[in-house]
Amino acid sequence: MMGTREDNIIEALRLFVDALDNAVQVLRRELGSSRTWSWDPSKIKWVKAEGQKGPYERADPQATDHFKSMRTDLKAHDGTLTRDGLFYWIFRDQATVGRKEKRPRTSWSRDAHARMEKNLQNVKTAGEKLTKEQA
Repeated sequence: MMGTREDNIIEALRLFVDALDNAVQVLRRELGSSRTWSWDPSKIKWVKAEGQKGPYERADPQATDHFKSMRTDLKAHDGTLTRDGLFYWIFRDQATVGRKEKRPRTSWSRDAHARMEKNLQNVKTAGEKLTKEQA
């Protein structure tokens, strides 16, 4: 059954939004290291700890400007960010911060790229379909 023109437009827009979302995720990961930071991790005291996923370092809660700026940045980035080869995250208590070496890129990046390519192809196909209907 052929959808209505409006259904096709909505589907094309949905596919376009999915493709843009994937592109934004990839760009955020790729461009994350090029920004300037308002905090210096060497000015924060780090304590070695062991978690379910292995060793990490936990920031000693401090009232320093560097610690506060780091926590603010983490909250602004949905609780995680990568900087200088280290992965930082904020715990559920919204006060504790952990960091560990960033794992080497896995197939996720390839998977994200493949999803983005598929979504872009779907958008192109939907656009071609709309063009044919209008002709």
